[in-house]
Amino acid sequence: MTRHGRKMNLNIAAIMFFLAAGLFYTSCGGDSAVEANADITDLPPVAVISMSPASPAPWQKVTLDGSTSFDPEGTPIKSYAWRQTGGTLTGLSGATAAVMSFYVPDTVTTLEFELVVTNDNAVASSPTLIQIPVAGKTPPPPQSAVFVSSKSGNDSAARDGSQNMPVATIGRALAIAAQNGFTNVYVMEGTYTESIAPQSGITIKGCVTSVDENGVPAFNASNANTILKTPVGKSQAILLSSVQDVRIECLAITGASVATGSMGIAINASQRIALDNLSIKTPGAAGAACRDIQATDSSEISVTDSSFQNSGKCGNATCVLADNVQGLKIVPEDDTNYFWMASNGNESYLKAIEVLNSAGVDISRVTIDSGSGQVSPGTVFTGISLEDVQSLAISDSAVSIDGADRPAGILYRCTDVAADASLTGNSISFAAYGTSATGVRIICPQPNADFEISQNRIALATPDNQTVAVRGINASSQLRPIKLSIVNNAISMPGAVADMATKTGIYLTMMGAGSTISSVHNTVLINGNGGELHAVSSDRGDVQFSTIDDILLVYGANANNAILSMPSACGASFCAKEIVADLVNANFGATNMPLAYYPDTAQFVALSVANECEQNPQPAQCQNNQVNRRGNVLKQNLQPSYFDFDAAELLAAFQVFAKDKGVGGTGVTTDIDGKSRSDGLPDIGATEY
Repeated sequence: MTRHGRKMNLNIAAIMFFLAAGLFYTSCGGDSAVEANADITDLPPVAVISMSPASPAPWQKVTLDGSTSFDPEGTPIKSYAWRQTGGTLTGLSGATAAVMSFYVPDTVTTLEFELVVTNDNAVASSPTLIQIPVAGKTPPPPQSAVFVSSKSGNDSAARDGSQNMPVATIGRALAIAAQNGFTNVYVMEGTYTESIAPQSGITIKGCVTSVDENGVPAFNASNANTILKTPVGKSQAILLSSVQDVRIECLAITGASVATGSMGIAINASQRIALDNLSIKTPGAAGAACRDIQATDSSEISVTDSSFQNSGKCGNATCVLADNVQGLKIVPEDDTNYFWMASNGNESYLKAIEVLNSAGVDISRVTIDSGSGQVSPGTVFTGISLEDVQSLAISDSAVSIDGADRPAGILYRCTDVAADASLTGNSISFAAYGTSATGVRIICPQPNADFEISQNRIALATPDNQTVAVRGINASSQLRPIKLSIVNNAISMPGAVADMATKTGIYLTMMGAGSTISSVHNTVLINGNGGELHAVSSDRGDVQFSTIDDILLVYGANANNAILSMPSACGASFCAKEIVADLVNANFGATNMPLAYYPDTAQFVALSVANECEQNPQPAQCQNNQVNRRGNVLKQNLQPSYFDFDAAELLAAFQVFAKDKGVGGTGVTTDIDGKSRSDGLPDIGATEY
């Protein structure tokens, strides 16, 4: 029945071996028995689980008994700690008692629970696990749940909330459930204007379309017809305070419209809260701070397959705000978590997700979309905002922002904790913004912070005729040592008609001494004409890369453009031509730079490391034999696995970069070695070198 049953038997066998050994030594005389008994001192207790019934069915109450747990040395067991570690979330009754119970859900799942016991000496056992397969839905026994119908129900005392006598409000259903020990409240399709406060162990499931003669509900997959509205004068539709093991599923929730504290769902000091298939919008009031979901001082909060819509009057709007939450998952199971972030001119700040002072945060397959031109000018928009979050993972998510001011796809700040974060496989795109834009921004002055930024695709369009600063990845450690791994990212910044933007693919500021910085297999394509263009840039000349091995392409009409710009290379101008020699020979601590192009618009010549020495006259570093051309050109087709751009983007890049040995004007697409890629585009390889 348990995973560790065999291990537990081995532990008992080991104890018997030690006891037998003690008897053997006793028979030999002296104090050997005392020495033998000392061999088993401080053995941890052993957690033992038994279950009743042996093969539980959906809707059935199950008891897990840990009272036979024992300590090999006879030390009394002092405490029990039960925890659900897998399967559909259930409500646990007696999570700190020897005997715990729960009701089996009506879904196909495998439930997994863990028991840890601690003896009187504060020594804890290893976890013992039990898995319980659940085959699927079966009819519930009579009156195992409370039914709610805004159309056919009423809240009179004669109503018991059964399928034939539903009540009219969710609040009344919760009261009946608490009185009778029911754990399920089924909400029929309809509109409910009330503010509710579910108790521990309860499941509220909306989208009920009908109930058969056995009391088995039928569910609609869409929550559009099951609506919970916050009544006038209330701050939230749902309040979860000091509760645990609550599941809320399949509701369309309209949050409060009050001037302060506008919320859809408020969670405080609660544990194991599951929010699934919800659709939430909070219209708020002019100047209000609005939160669709706000969780504080809580743990194990999950948000799955839900959508959020901001289009109200809030001055500061955040869809999901988590503050001091240990274990937050915004991860879909079947569909997605979708954030629609339009505005109507009232908002000053928009954030889809904000996480503060938390740990164990997992955000995956989230879509954040502002719509085309749906964000009012001047609105500051951050897709995912984080501060002092430990054990953070953001993966396979998309942030698309159009029309905001100072947009940031992912923004991380740390002030009090040494962060460890992984940002992997995300897509970030901006259009029509003002002032500045950053795909991924990290500001972390804490020593030994560790960031992995990998396999992200960042596409930042440039607004026409605006002097803006655009940065793909921007990291600052405020002169503290940091570990920064930037791997397999694709960053593109196409040009505008009248492009005045200053653009940087990877921008490192105030990197502290002792930092470990790796830039490997990234592809950066930058095009412009008015501002400075840098593929990789730093404000400090002493930045050292442990590894740099990228494809970096820059083209524009500014003589200060550079692939790598460091103050020590050519002063404040970060000029292109003077940096070439240092790039080739010193490489700023780098191990390899396979491709680096430097434009010189005065001559309309692409100054690659390979072809610069073919100029007439040659630069001084070529005349002095300071250039190793062979080691600094791409020796293969420009299509390694990490070069992640489609044909249209490649064609635009080739039209400005592909020069025949550095000769020809803008738009020439003749490649260097006469070969072609499989899609017919020139490969600009340099195999003849």
